[in-house]
Amino acid sequence: MPLLPKFTVVVWIKKTAALRDELIGLVADEPVESTEYEEMVDYHWGFDRF
Repeated sequence: MPLLPKFTVVVWIKKTAALRDELIGLVADEPVESTEYEEMVDYHWGFDRF
């Protein structure tokens, strides 16, 4: 069974391609999970080190 990462970052933003691309560019990695709700989307990243 895989272990959860020590640190988790969740970001909620308005769902637009431009904001998604900018956020992914800042993080430099694809999110491990995302969820959409009422024109908003959340992105989840997990890290073992801060």
